[in-house]
Amino acid sequence: MVLGGFIGAALVLTINASQSQTLNADPYDLSLSVSRAGESFRLKWNPQMPALREARSGELLIEEGTASKRQPLSAGDLARGGVIYRGASAPVRFRLTLFLRGRATFTETVETQPEAQ
Repeated sequence: MVLGGFIGAALVLTINASQSQTLNADPYDLSLSVSRAGESFRLKWNPQMPALREARSGELLIEEGTASKRQPLSAGDLARGGVIYRGASAPVRFRLTLFLRGRATFTETVETQPEAQ
């Protein structure tokens, strides 16, 4: 009986700690990251973050050298958690903009590093 009470109390404390960490996490930290994947770049974000779950849509701006490209993203695209971009070896900057309720927006940027020669 005592053991059951101890296990129950430990379980409640574990659940509360997990919920506390979720509540204390920055809802606007998208965890945006980019990595090289062969001849492409893999751009990833955390689709579980509140700002991404609440976004109506988004836009990805890709800047490579002097060229830039805008890619609209639906809520479904954002829920996938990333995209693959086939780019050159030059540094590439990715800017993800989320369109939230009303006229609110949120933007996070990540940039690739030049390859070592």
